[in-house]
Amino acid sequence: MERKVLFGFAPTPDERDRFFSTDATSVSYAAAPVTTEIDKGDIKADYVKEIYHPVNFREGASTRELVNIIEKEKVNLLALSMTYDSYYVALQLARAAKNLNPDLVTVFGGPHLDEVYDKRVMTKMPNLAVLPKHEDIVDFVIAGEGENTLKEIIKDSIVAEDPKSLKQRVSERRSEYVALDGKSKVIFSNKSTPNIIETQGNSLDLSSLPIRRRDLANDTHNYGFTCFTDGEGKLVKSTSTLSHRGCKGMCIFCSEAEPYHHRSVDNILFEVNHLKDKGYKAVFFDDSTFNDYEDYDELISRLGETGLQFGGLTRFDKLQDPREVKKLADSGFVYFYCAIEQFDDLSLRKMGKQTRTLQIDHAIENLKTMGIHLGVSILFGFPFETPESIESTLTYTANKCKQGAIDYVSMSLLTFHPKTSIMNTPEGRQTIHKLDLDRPYPHHGYPWNTFEEGAGYHPEHVTEDYVKRIAERANELMGKYLVRNMDKAQMR
Repeated sequence: MERKVLFGFAPTPDERDRFFSTDATSVSYAAAPVTTEIDKGDIKADYVKEIYHPVNFREGASTRELVNIIEKEKVNLLALSMTYDSYYVALQLARAAKNLNPDLVTVFGGPHLDEVYDKRVMTKMPNLAVLPKHEDIVDFVIAGEGENTLKEIIKDSIVAEDPKSLKQRVSERRSEYVALDGKSKVIFSNKSTPNIIETQGNSLDLSSLPIRRRDLANDTHNYGFTCFTDGEGKLVKSTSTLSHRGCKGMCIFCSEAEPYHHRSVDNILFEVNHLKDKGYKAVFFDDSTFNDYEDYDELISRLGETGLQFGGLTRFDKLQDPREVKKLADSGFVYFYCAIEQFDDLSLRKMGKQTRTLQIDHAIENLKTMGIHLGVSILFGFPFETPESIESTLTYTANKCKQGAIDYVSMSLLTFHPKTSIMNTPEGRQTIHKLDLDRPYPHHGYPWNTFEEGAGYHPEHVTEDYVKRIAERANELMGKYLVRNMDKAQMR
């Protein structure tokens, strides 16, 4: 049948949930392989030329907007990407789409679903898996590196006439799905019976993938990084990319470790030069740790030849040598985002960080000396934190802001995510039964929305009063530096 796809990113319900850029990165990566083949005529389908991506969920308005697009564009396959706190929103969007057209195929994906559909997680935390509870509105879930899996589902949907026959076709082609490259799962239910197909093919060659489809995103997302400016202080056109996937860190609150693999230097430079030709002036490397890249020295040397500005996400322990930091500055790096988390060595050790306070302080001074802007994250809510570690973190960060060494501060609350090692602690085990994506996140409004991930599930001692005290102290010490106090108008 004639198949037309709408790619979308389910927004968070929190109107304050934003950082410098709000581009729908995950779905634009996932869309690249299949849309490239559609454009070449290798896949006989069509797609809407703009990603559905409201920055925040507006009750009623967002679903009406989605339905209007589906009606106008004659969409019959909706591919939605999401994060934990937008999963419930995605269900509402999919339900509205299915109410309009029950034969429309819905495919869920996103950067966190590989945790939800992990076999151990599904055993311990069955409430997290929306299938088979919602098999009437969610036809397929793709977890993990889903580029090839999504492409195959869209190809099969051209042959199958409705969701039921599509599920049957995917079942019949199980062996072909298993052989796909990349570590992913496709999950679907048939009469309340969950069906999981896990790929067993080769490791995904990131350099073989088309670059992500930035042309499908609204252009306003390209002007969010205030650290990237021209000689007159005006924001320049910027975007983000990745040099690798995965992380070599072992933080107890994070699950980004696997799978870890990287793109070639040539492939990264191909994309960077393409972006330069398209008028971009700056690129942010949104890796877990940019400096962990395998061919790091060659990469920064060749990036320096482009004349663009760069930023990256990295760890303080990777910025200890002032000569290495100077190399970064000479290569065009003007900004880094790093995690302080807590300025307390005992807390850092217990949370599995690979940095200590002396390294944090030394790296910040190296960056300041080289004139590289710095954004930091600070993290609260740990079972082992103390009033002293909280105060040390806030006062240290505030002092560095006043010294001009830190430009932006993002505060977060420790949030329980299903596949993280903190779930094996007593506090985690107490919370396992509470985790549920089939409803709005439990916390709303002030003071929770002062923090990234404030709406989620936290240890029991993280009460409203507890969070409020930290928020008030942070605002007292460094209010204008807090990202959550900045709006897009200020950033422009």
